[in-house]
Amino acid sequence: MRKIAYTLICVFCALFALSGCGGQTEKSKTLQGDALVGEYVKPLGRTELKNGLLYAYNTGTGFEVSFYGTRLNAEFVCSNTESEDTRPYYQVFTDGEISPEEGKVIGIDKSEKNVKLVSGLEEGVHTVTVVKRTESSDGTTAIKSLSTDGYFKAERREREMFIQIVGGSGISGHGAIGQVGEERTTKNSSCIHSFGYLTAMAFDADFEFVSNSGWGLKWGYNDASGKDNIRKAYDNIGIDENNKTIEQPWDHAAFRPDVVVVNVGGNDYTSHINKLSGAEKTAAEKEFTAAVKEFLEHIHALHPNAVVIWTSTDQKSGNGAASLKAINEIDPAHSWAIPVLIEGSRNGELGADDHASYKTHVKDAQTVVDAVCAALDIKQVNPLPTV
Repeated sequence: MRKIAYTLICVFCALFALSGCGGQTEKSKTLQGDALVGEYVKPLGRTELKNGLLYAYNTGTGFEVSFYGTRLNAEFVCSNTESEDTRPYYQVFTDGEISPEEGKVIGIDKSEKNVKLVSGLEEGVHTVTVVKRTESSDGTTAIKSLSTDGYFKAERREREMFIQIVGGSGISGHGAIGQVGEERTTKNSSCIHSFGYLTAMAFDADFEFVSNSGWGLKWGYNDASGKDNIRKAYDNIGIDENNKTIEQPWDHAAFRPDVVVVNVGGNDYTSHINKLSGAEKTAAEKEFTAAVKEFLEHIHALHPNAVVIWTSTDQKSGNGAASLKAINEIDPAHSWAIPVLIEGSRNGELGADDHASYKTHVKDAQTVVDAVCAALDIKQVNPLPTV
């Protein structure tokens, strides 16, 4: 009788756990600490769990999570939250939303704030993607916890294509949703509205940004000495709010791109090279060309199967001509390093701070998408927005 009773108790306990009354680890309502990088949360871009906080450094970083319920909250810890022109902004996409026209924009107006990301959903399984639109130097952003009225599910959608996005303001969405004559703010800038993100959207691809306004491949407004630049940031985890590379090596095996979209070099010229003349300028231009070659070779060594789309607004002068020269020297057939001419701020419609408008970014995205389709012999998956 004891054996029968014990067996019945074990069966009852198993059924109790399966019913959801027990097994709280299977049906957690809150994620914090190590759980923010566990099986429930898919990181977007280069993130880091430190001191219980999930830090998102570069623009375009964030997370994706699935849950059963009707709402999702996130507890943010951020800096520079006082003004709507300087605070960090996130865009929240729900259940397959990906277009810049979709989702919900959230500005974090307190240094620590619990934010209702989504609510009032039909009870069921939902997937929410949260992407930081602002740039690294705009401020530090991190997630302290996630919570729902239901429970989190270990469902991670793995996409089939991966696109890396590298450069300065031209690919970061600097001023993209502002108006001509306006100064650049965090409110009128958005990587979601940049041709880099739009290219990834067109292929339903995972994406990773390594970019920041004012930064060059070698020289930039952040550092004219040539010691801190996008080349250095590329091999590290991110850029901080002091406009410096966070010197923590990044594991490139964590993200294997099929395509690397680059838009860099304008800041090298306007912050440094164009201020020189004669032999000094000629020497600097040679240094820049050598830097382009070295960077391309570095990318190719890390990701030999990836195609690099090197964009510029002019291939006859300045950084565009120097980049084209470097590409022609190391890949004259343009089999993996492909120069692409875009409109950008030189020839396209402008937004804030004399940078390309969202409309121009959409046009440039289509140009890049077409180049990717031709290089990889694939088709565009999603249409670009009509602006």
